[in-house]
Amino acid sequence: MVEEYLRAIEIELRTRAKGETFKTIFIGGGTPTVLDETQLERLFRIVSEYFEDSQLVEYSIEVNPGTLNDRKIEILKRSHINRISLGVQTFHDTYLKLLKRIHTSDRAKETFFSLRENGFSNINIDLIYGYPGQILGEWELDLKESLLLEPDHVSAYCLSYEEGTPLVHLIDSGTLSRLDEDKELEMYDYLKHTLTKSGFVHYEISNYAKNGKECLHNLIYWKNREYVGIGPGAFSYLNGERFSNIRNVKDYLSAVSSKRSVISFSEKLSPERRASETLIMALRLIRGISRKEFFDRSGFDVMDLFKEQVNDLVKADLICLDNKRVRLTKRGVSFADSVMMEFV
Repeated sequence: MVEEYLRAIEIELRTRAKGETFKTIFIGGGTPTVLDETQLERLFRIVSEYFEDSQLVEYSIEVNPGTLNDRKIEILKRSHINRISLGVQTFHDTYLKLLKRIHTSDRAKETFFSLRENGFSNINIDLIYGYPGQILGEWELDLKESLLLEPDHVSAYCLSYEEGTPLVHLIDSGTLSRLDEDKELEMYDYLKHTLTKSGFVHYEISNYAKNGKECLHNLIYWKNREYVGIGPGAFSYLNGERFSNIRNVKDYLSAVSSKRSVISFSEKLSPERRASETLIMALRLIRGISRKEFFDRSGFDVMDLFKEQVNDLVKADLICLDNKRVRLTKRGVSFADSVMMEFV
């Protein structure tokens, strides 16, 4: 369905991106480099018709080491991609097999070096920790191997368990056991200590960057700014309204070909809901949000809306509030999901 998929992307772009000005593009939501060379070139030609290269500050793509080759790297460079997010996940082949990844540790390193040799100066490495049975020493080795590559950015996430996946089946059957939460927290603390000591700025709960290499596109989400999503299951946020496209690929293609709307869900956010989401997303950032910025963006003072929650969380040493900013404490960062639920 690739050819039909690319035609549908082009049609939706024509409808949604016409006349708009964008500063960042992120091609992801899966593995774009699974496309063959001809298809990948066509994707970039389609995108280039609707975006001015001179206006783009950041042009990112997600890359799987197992689907990239020298020709595709040349295509990325020629297409003005200036930021790569490389899905390494781990340098332990045992865990790569557990995740059903098609690349090896050696292949990940080779891909990284090939990208560097082709002039890519902004490369993120995606890592996952908290595998069943994983010990701290294995995580230490993953970070050591990552730092030897000298990436510009590191995104590190604790393993999540999605219903219906083979991994969850292994957990449910008792073949594997989830890692203890205390061990996950120990790995997270080690991650923060190691990367900040190595010159990375911890700017978002799961993200670390060398100076000036923060992901500008993702900062748009965390600052609750507007964005447009293209493709099956893509979300958009415009004029206080959130909407998402049809998730099923075949149904999405059918809707595009028959000129029906591809939007499957939409909601207009109330001022209070927008304020709530502005705070929740801002708390993902280590520096949080200033009370003035929150007021300017939402029209509310944070204490007018969330006085009880804020006071309780301050007492629990989970957030810090002064006259200027509201942010997670060091302890709060480790329990961020629970903190944010208080503002839903």
